Amino acid sequence: MKYRIVFILIFISFFKTSWSEESLPEVDANAWKNDSRKIAQNLFDQEEKEQILEYKNTQNGLPDNQRKKIIPDNQYWLVNKKQELWLGIFDGKYVRTINQENTIAANEKLAPEKVIRIKQKNHTSQFLIDDNEASNILNCLNRRDGILSDEEDYMSFYTGCAYHKKSKPDELEIFYKIFFFSKTFNSIIKLDEFPDSALQGDGIDIFNKSIKKIKDYYVDTSIEAAFKFVGVDKIIVVNDKTGKPQPKTPKLDGNGNVVMTNGKPVLVDDPEGFQPIFLERLPEVIVGK
Repeated sequence: MKYRIVFILIFISFFKTSWSEESLPEVDANAWKNDSRKIAQNLFDQEEKEQILEYKNTQNGLPDNQRKKIIPDNQYWLVNKKQELWLGIFDGKYVRTINQENTIAANEKLAPEKVIRIKQKNHTSQFLIDDNEASNILNCLNRRDGILSDEEDYMSFYTGCAYHKKSKPDELEIFYKIFFFSKTFNSIIKLDEFPDSALQGDGIDIFNKSIKKIKDYYVDTSIEAAFKFVGVDKIIVVNDKTGKPQPKTPKLDGNGNVVMTNGKPVLVDDPEGFQPIFLERLPEVIVGK
């Protein structure tokens, strides 16, 4: 009884401060009596949606360099007004999750995959955020996603998944992934991933100036790598000073022996160097013509 009274008092206070008498929604007495908690939650959700919409409309009216860089979950966020470019991180299908020891947790609930959607005019591209590792998705308690930089022909952004630390279950850790989107070739690569402890007290925004374009290639100083797009989902690793392709190295088998084909060694990119990972593409969406 005591808890019911406290709840009713809280709801009345919320009710009075949320609406004026003119805009007060009508609630059927019997419905309120039978399901007061659900009605209260629905009213709260509706107000929250209206506040988010008002906030987005305000942000959309600002110049690109003044707009906030945090991306709300499951919503498009305006990135570049001139290019009509929007970015969103959305829930995908639900899959089993893992615990901190990378084993399937029997008592874990299903969690949604995350899908990157990039909308430009009437065209929307979709990418699976977990790099074909959907069965190994972390059970995120909260998310933090945002834009790092936006230039004429590329954009960099990050996603963050908060979960309980393995060593200290009462504390949360954020696992970040940093992505690079080529506007020219409509392609996304994952540049890096790490826990927030690797930042050593710095914020994720220290990466907003780590990428620079030199002629026709890009250099990421944070991972000491340089790369050049040569097509859709096609990239070559280059020398950061000259922009020329990095020399290949002989491919080794499991025993450390050079793999040969037709009497010649098989050459591959340096396995210890930068290994770009393209995100899996999902079906594109085109509205109108």
